[in-house]
Amino acid sequence: MSNPSRKYRVMIVDCNLMFFRNYAVVTLMNEAGMEIGGYYQSIRSLFSSIRKIDPDFVICVWDGKGGSLRRRRMFANYKEGRKVPSKVTKTGIEIDFDEEKRKESITW
Repeated sequence: MSNPSRKYRVMIVDCNLMFFRNYAVVTLMNEAGMEIGGYYQSIRSLFSSIRKIDPDFVICVWDGKGGSLRRRRMFANYKEGRKVPSKVTKTGIEIDFDEEKRKESITW
């Protein structure tokens, strides 16, 4: 029987951000030459986080179709004031984190 007063640990994951961060920094291709680094490292990062946090539940969320556009229509200053990233990667996506943070974000 469940305990109604028990507090649950819930982990909410921004999978869209996780994928793009990992896609930008992990170069990995399958035998057909398709880039799979983003998928591969995102799954590894997700399971690593689950092991560290040990949640009761995990909720993974992705931006829906037109997510940023929809938010910009609701709030004109959406993402305004973000600092300009300093590193350009293989995909042209710019990421701003130093080498130590990069090492921490990739779990092998």
